[in-house]
Amino acid sequence: MNNQSINYLHQAGVKLTLAFSVILLMSWVSIDSIPKSFKKKINKTIFELWPGTPELRDFSVTDEKKIQFEKAGVISILEVFEGESQLGFTVLAKARSKFEYFDYVIYYDQNKVIKAVRVLLYREDYGGEIASKRWLKQFDGKTVQSPIQIDEDIQGISGATISYRAITLGVKNITQLMNTL
Repeated sequence: MNNQSINYLHQAGVKLTLAFSVILLMSWVSIDSIPKSFKKKINKTIFELWPGTPELRDFSVTDEKKIQFEKAGVISILEVFEGESQLGFTVLAKARSKFEYFDYVIYYDQNKVIKAVRVLLYREDYGGEIASKRWLKQFDGKTVQSPIQIDEDIQGISGATISYRAITLGVKNITQLMNTL
C-alpha cells in the first residue's frame, strides 16, 4: 500500500469512529432531546390515555439496565405523572424493518400493563401498515405474562412481515425488561 492509500483508510476509519460515537451518544435520550414532532405525537396519546394534566419526566435506570434496554432497541424511558402521582411509563424504542429503522412508543400503566403502542415514524416504502391503530390495538392489555406470540396472539400483516415481526418482538422484550424495574 502506498502512503496515499494508508492516509485515505485512516481518514475513513476516523470518520467511521465518529459516526458510531454519535449513534452511541444518541442511543439514550432525555425528554429534552426528543424531537418536537415525536413529543407532539407522544403528548397527544398521553392526553388520550390519561385525562387530566399528565406530564412526562425522565426515568433513570442503572447503566447495567440501560445496556439491557438499549439492546432491546429502547431510546428512552419516561414516567407519566399527574402532580406527584405516577400514572405509568412511556418507552420510546426503535426497530429495524427491511432497510431502515422505525421509531415507536409503548405506553404502560403503573402496573406495566400495555395501554397502547404507536408508531412515531416509519421510514420504508412498504410495511407502513404496522402504524395502523387498529392493528396496534392487539398489544393493548398485554402484560409480561401474556405470550405475545407472532402469528398467534399478534396477527401478521401481508407485505409487512419484517416490520410486524420486529415490533412484536420488541414489545415482548421491552415488556419483559420493564418488569425487572
